[in-house]
Amino acid sequence: MRNRLASQPAEACQVNEEFQLYGEAHRSALESFGVALSEAAPRVVKRFYARLGSLTESRRILERLSEAELAHLEAQQIRNVIGLARGDLTADEHREMALRIGRIHATLGLDHKNLVYSRAIFERAIYSEVNTELHAEALTVLNQRFARDLAIQTEVYKEVQSARSELLLSIVRITSEADSYAHLMDGVVGAIGQLKEVAGCTAGRPDADGSFRWEVVGGTQLLDYFQHIEADGLSISTQSDHPLGQGPIGCAFRSGETNRSINTSTDLRVAPWRDHLIEHGFRSVVAIPLSRIGETPQAVLCLYSALPGGFSGADQQDFIALVQMLLGLALTRIEHAEGGTHTVPFLVRQRWSELLRSDGLQMHYQPILNLKTREVEKVEALARLDDGSRLLAPGQFLPTFSRDDLLELFVRGLEQALSQRNSWLREGVDLSISVNLPPCGLSDGRYLEATRQVLARHACDPAALTLEVLETEEVQAAQSSQGILRYKELGVMLAQDDLGSGHSSLNRLRVMPFDCIKIDREIVRLDGNDNSDILRFVYQLTRLAHSLGKTVVVEGVEDEGMIDALVVLGADLIQGYGIARPMPAGQVAGWMKNNTALSRAEPPVSRLGKLARLLIWEETQHLNSEVRNATSACLFPDSSIALDCILPSLSRSPAKHALLEAVAQYGVDSERYQSARRSLVAEI
Repeated sequence: MRNRLASQPAEACQVNEEFQLYGEAHRSALESFGVALSEAAPRVVKRFYARLGSLTESRRILERLSEAELAHLEAQQIRNVIGLARGDLTADEHREMALRIGRIHATLGLDHKNLVYSRAIFERAIYSEVNTELHAEALTVLNQRFARDLAIQTEVYKEVQSARSELLLSIVRITSEADSYAHLMDGVVGAIGQLKEVAGCTAGRPDADGSFRWEVVGGTQLLDYFQHIEADGLSISTQSDHPLGQGPIGCAFRSGETNRSINTSTDLRVAPWRDHLIEHGFRSVVAIPLSRIGETPQAVLCLYSALPGGFSGADQQDFIALVQMLLGLALTRIEHAEGGTHTVPFLVRQRWSELLRSDGLQMHYQPILNLKTREVEKVEALARLDDGSRLLAPGQFLPTFSRDDLLELFVRGLEQALSQRNSWLREGVDLSISVNLPPCGLSDGRYLEATRQVLARHACDPAALTLEVLETEEVQAAQSSQGILRYKELGVMLAQDDLGSGHSSLNRLRVMPFDCIKIDREIVRLDGNDNSDILRFVYQLTRLAHSLGKTVVVEGVEDEGMIDALVVLGADLIQGYGIARPMPAGQVAGWMKNNTALSRAEPPVSRLGKLARLLIWEETQHLNSEVRNATSACLFPDSSIALDCILPSLSRSPAKHALLEAVAQYGVDSERYQSARRSLVAEI
């Protein structure tokens, strides 16, 4: 018989157990016990809570409850114990009740060990208030139900811990992949908001006046709460002397340490917002300051709970500390790449996203000049958002866009640009188009498919489209060479945008199969000094790119003299305010017909043009020196003739003769030559 019982499946054992706990066998004893327990329950609960204060974690929660909240908790406890002792209780009803209570305990952060202790205290309180001999049968069943109750609640704890572990893995992925502050916060707030113990999650930064602006809001209740406090003039402040700066958020931002409101109904610091918090169901708050490593806070992540005491348990504190650390590392990386972003409230971000998807997107076009033909053969399409009273530039809205927003921007912008190209073709104006492709577009297949479809829809020659990829860490980290090749299979051109804006530009120039490179505008920004170093840097980048078979576009050209210099230095194309500002599509054809000044091809006569010619001459002297050292020969034996050809207006200049003498006697790397060069540059 024992062997047959041992071989029964676990399901059969469970059915047998449930029959004993919930069937008819003990109903009569439980109903009799229920009458006695109903009378004794208030005393049982009072005795239970008196003893519960000896447990540190439980006392932490109880001490922060108001008298009304404690009375409500005691009444609920009475209902629970009476319900657990019901003679007609079913297994499903018990499980549902235990799951609900377990979720409450887990949300409160009650330690599982404390839960076991408190259950034992509760059982002893019952035994102290009822006739144990008279109700021995019912108490045996109740003890077994308590054990089952504890097992079910343990399941909940494991589920909660598993959910937190999975969330941490998601946050690790989000923080490693996010390429902007907006992407980071959107991802993290969205992920945390999925936790059942979280009633709302948000992230924000203070504006210039020290008022918090919430940039990402998870949950409609939380958004409604913020709208209400804003409408009532209760915007949270970071100022220590401001009445609205004393809450957990202001304190966390100033101190750099996580700050909690354990119970919003009793915490005096949240008094200005209490009515709104309780009305929207937020009973506790934790404010987590976020900062780059070793720096002061720059943002705050806030979690809201529907229960008092939320987020204060030991496991919850560990979880929050890990999230804070991961976000700090991500902010350090992103801020290094972005250089910082401005604060944009959530409702403004939402409006800009809606404008993008309606009729708010306008593409403007900036001409790109071919220095060899002196013709405009291409325009770069640049996004603008029409906000009614103003036109927003990309620097304002791009940092706030989510990944879905960026995809929408790319597709809509490409549609507009290629449609406009066809309009220009009908007017007899043939222009290629450049459009910016977000770095994530190299690995996100949706961008490639969208490009294919839009090209087909507008019957556009793929070679007439250039996709410009901004240089970021993601381009390198994603090993995006394969992504670039897939676009090139479509026949489009690929450009590396803003060469020189990142620390690994030259390595990407070597390994990435781009067709052309765009030298960053900061490199050609004139500083009012000699500017020889600027020209020398552009020249070497141009030579390097040409040696790798890539076309060179120089951005940010604002000075006519720089145009002269870039002709000498061998750049292929240029764009910038010195050519034309970005303009609406309707102005492009007229501008091209009327702008004839750029078609001239005169020898450079500007100061920068002369400096560029001097630089080329110096390069020949360096080459002479290297060849002479290696072979005792000389490629360019007559330096004076070469210099006269390059700078004919200085043929009789004493400074020029001093320079030639320094080259002949001391070499181009000597201090004597550098002194003579400074004199000649001053004369130029």
